[in-house]
Amino acid sequence: MLRLLNSRWLTLLAFLVFGAGLGAWGMRLYFDRTLARWDPQERLVAHLDAELGLEASQKDRIGATLALAKDRMEERRRAWEEEVRRQGRECEDAVAASLTPDQLRRFSERHEQIHSDVERFLWASRGATSAVAAEGPR
Repeated sequence: MLRLLNSRWLTLLAFLVFGAGLGAWGMRLYFDRTLARWDPQERLVAHLDAELGLEASQKDRIGATLALAKDRMEERRRAWEEEVRRQGRECEDAVAASLTPDQLRRFSERHEQIHSDVERFLWASRGATSAVAAEGPR
């Protein structure tokens, strides 16, 4: 009886493991075929086309506008990230300047954890999200 019970559990376990493996393989296949070629710009143009029925020339102009905006935003993002890093370092330096030598030693030993705590503090949001879509005509 015990042997039969164990074989049933092993069979069930084997099916569960096989199912999990098959599911993981299927998800990987799906993501490789869909998200590997996922271009947000093309996807937005396709969405606008489906919603608004764009003409070919409109798709081209909108695609070019999005590409230009993306490039400009990337330039600004890089400069902005450097400024944020600099301000984070200044904040950590100011905190370190307020510490005793023993506290500074412990601060230095735990720098990575403290750095992530300071970064979380600096990025904490006090209000609503900044990306709000306005409805209606502009």
